[in-house]
Amino acid sequence: MKIKFVAYFCAHTSGHFDLHQQMAQENLAACFSLSMYLPHLHELNLSNDNKLLVFPIKDLTETNPVYILTNKDNAYVEGIDKFKDLLKNAVKDLGVSDM
Repeated sequence: MKIKFVAYFCAHTSGHFDLHQQMAQENLAACFSLSMYLPHLHELNLSNDNKLLVFPIKDLTETNPVYILTNKDNAYVEGIDKFKDLLKNAVKDLGVSDM
């Protein structure tokens, strides 16, 4: 087994995860990923010869809270209850919900 070490000297900040993932897949960068993107990365690996490797961060206990924001003058939006239920179920399926 040949081990290759890569050193990256430039930090790039972007809010576009697709760009981070694509740069990593092209061996141009390394990136952090939220766990919610892991199923997407798995799907990409199925159809790409240059597989992305995913390493969990040891002892990481922080979470990414999700909030639903509404306009204070129009607090109820039609369909918001269904959206809340959909969001709760999606998070529950990931096994990370504390709701």
